Amino acid sequence: MTSDLNRVEYATAGPDTALNVRHVRHDTAYPGAGAAAGILSRAQGRGRRLDITGVASYSVLPGQAARITPPDTELQTGYVASVVYDLAAATMRVRSRGLVDTPPYSYLAAPDGLSYLDVPIGMSYLDYDPDLIGA
Repeated sequence: MTSDLNRVEYATAGPDTALNVRHVRHDTAYPGAGAAAGILSRAQGRGRRLDITGVASYSVLPGQAARITPPDTELQTGYVASVVYDLAAATMRVRSRGLVDTPPYSYLAAPDGLSYLDVPIGMSYLDYDPDLIGA
């Protein structure tokens, strides 16, 4: 014998005195603890963006990790929000989102191909130098 069980859950995230409120309704299985915090985190990441134009690379897709080094600024890490290709000029315009300053000693600043798991266990990231760790 089966029975339908309807369940209502409410989740909140952010300050108690918020300036803006977003109401999201999921008519699906319970999305799990942290759903509201995840939605808020993604929304807050939309505030800091850069638009970069460069040589077209057709492997770039929205949602991928982005590492951008603007002039006179620390490395910025975030995500690709959109890509627009100009086929005639063989260029692309990449819009990023969720950018944050990334210090040079962060593992996120490591060269391509070096994984978080490649850093020796017990090593402090303050001592981390990708040039000395088989990069």
